[in-house]
Amino acid sequence: MTSDYERRRAAQAKRAQEEEQAERQKELIIGETSGKVEKDIRSGQELRVKIRDVNDLLLKPSGELKKGDILKITIKADPSLSEEHKLSWGREKPSRPDEASGTVKGKIKVNHDLDLKIDRMEVKKVQSSAELDKGDSIRIIIEKS
Repeated sequence: MTSDYERRRAAQAKRAQEEEQAERQKELIIGETSGKVEKDIRSGQELRVKIRDVNDLLLKPSGELKKGDILKITIKADPSLSEEHKLSWGREKPSRPDEASGTVKGKIKVNHDLDLKIDRMEVKKVQSSAELDKGDSIRIIIEKS
């Protein structure tokens, strides 16, 4: 039998998950591209992600990536979220495997080349499909093809 405290904690966790899912549904897909792994990457290894006019991001793959693997890379953004967006009690959102989150530090215009670079990967060019301003939230997601 579960205690009242455990039931409240489970309900709170479920509400937090539902709120995050609702936020993620509001995101716009800024661009999609593909990449090819140039060197083997271990699970959990930190990879630096650089995008012009965006703070440097860190990406941790959830699984092993071998040289030659093809990846689908999706770039999403939510202009309604800003760099001040945090969880309750001032904590930042936890990062998920296969994702890197950050904020825009300049202005990105429509059809602007994002100049995406990821350590140990060759990435095809991608252009922005929407305009982003300083402080907007941006997220990179990788998946094996």
